[in-house]
Amino acid sequence: MTTRSLTLATLLMLAMGVATTPVLAQSVGGNRGPAELPPTRSAPISLPANAKPAPTPQVDGTATRDIFGLDPALALESLATVSLDRGGDIFEIPASEGMRSAFEAAVRGSQGD
Repeated sequence: MTTRSLTLATLLMLAMGVATTPVLAQSVGGNRGPAELPPTRSAPISLPANAKPAPTPQVDGTATRDIFGLDPALALESLATVSLDRGGDIFEIPASEGMRSAFEAAVRGSQGD
């Protein structure tokens, strides 16, 4: 009996939601075309008078993101995990031996040795 009541209540709520959707959609004004400018919905903000744009960061074009293009010793160092604990301390966990051996095998494979 309770399952049947819950199913009936759920179906009634869904039916009401589906039935009222067009009514609620009509109550919200929209853009009527290119002759009407759309309303702005952004929050009003004011910037401080002394605000200056941040300079555009400059990227070194010689840097590479290819881990196999690095010096293998430097690449092994970059496989470490850097963590931050709740106290604000930063600590580094070096890569495991399994990770190191897998990386060295990949480096050998990428160099064609």
